[in-house]
Amino acid sequence: MDRTSLYRAVTPMQRDGWLNISAGADGRSRAAELTRKGLQVLEAADPVWIRTQTAIIERFGRAKWPALVGDLERLAACARDAGSSRAIERT
Repeated sequence: MDRTSLYRAVTPMQRDGWLNISAGADGRSRAAELTRKGLQVLEAADPVWIRTQTAIIERFGRAKWPALVGDLERLAACARDAGSSRAIERT
């Protein structure tokens, strides 16, 4: 995930009191920690996510699901490889 997308995702969670952001091990890194409120939100979302994921898997086909996940993982690896190849070409 690029930095801009990450900040766009994290900023509302920090604003709403779900996360605390602090300095990381060096000047370039940050550490995120869930607050008590963030844990409560996560715990409340868990049953909803489980029901949703189960419904999707059932509709897609339980037998086909592992192959889809494997294909998506390979696709993500290809995207990462393509991104790092472009970074090497730029230097």
